[in-house]
Amino acid sequence: MIRVSRPAGLSRPSKSFLCYLMTAIVATAIPTFGLAESWPQFRGPRGDGIVTEGNPPVQFGEDKNLTWKTDLEGKAWSSPVIADGTIWLTSAVEIIPTEDERVELLRKTENEERQFKQLAIAKAIELKVFAVDLETGKLKQTIELTTVEQPDAIHSLNSYASPTPVIDGNRLLCHFGTFGTFCIDRTNGKLIWERTLPLKHAVGPGSSPIIHDGKVILIQDGMERQYVIALNAETGSTEWETDRPPMDAPTGDQKKAYCTPIVITDSNGREQLLCMGSQWMVSYDAKTGEEFWRLYHGKGFS
Repeated sequence: MIRVSRPAGLSRPSKSFLCYLMTAIVATAIPTFGLAESWPQFRGPRGDGIVTEGNPPVQFGEDKNLTWKTDLEGKAWSSPVIADGTIWLTSAVEIIPTEDERVELLRKTENEERQFKQLAIAKAIELKVFAVDLETGKLKQTIELTTVEQPDAIHSLNSYASPTPVIDGNRLLCHFGTFGTFCIDRTNGKLIWERTLPLKHAVGPGSSPIIHDGKVILIQDGMERQYVIALNAETGSTEWETDRPPMDAPTGDQKKAYCTPIVITDSNGREQLLCMGSQWMVSYDAKTGEEFWRLYHGKGFS
């Protein structure tokens, strides 16, 4: 996680430091994983958030168990991923509007004025990737991905870079929801491919990608459409695409969701792709996108 505190009067965010969550990871990652180990995706190697080895500190802060701290630009709620002694982080540098400009930008969206207080919007965002040395905290590389002019509004508690990237061999897959999906070569920092999958998130992106059997799997549960898609990890082309079950909801706001999928192997040896969403938990065949079963869990949302 990267967090920015922006001094009043600045038109764009100042550089931020890796906050306490990142500090904790840095302070514990070396003894827990070793420089040759990896934390390649959201919730770790198995997607369950469990670390089985190591002895992380239970207290940490500016003056306790701090290994290093590094200034980085932008704002992002995405988690760091680690491989080969390098930490990879995504970020969005926002071009901040004045309050009058913010209101005018929001009026151009489909949001009602009563929602404006809980929304944030930027004049533009610069999407970036940072490579940081795990042992020293030195910023090794900054990769400029793209600039998005007049991006959609997000919730004021969200960021434009909330989905966590995923490492797949020499590739780094970075997903920013409707703002773009990018595949980068970790060895040279060059862009391999990119895709744009437009979606109305309502309050910004949140679902992180996973890699399975050479496919980048994304849950795309927006307001106007809900579906799951698998992209070829090498080329970015679509392998399969499956619509979600029908939603019993009066508005698109109650159909959106932001979950990250997982793959399990059942007692029959069959791999199931489990995708939680609004109203439904659904199991799909990760190879084809065919639906195995669905479970209705009520009229919840998000």
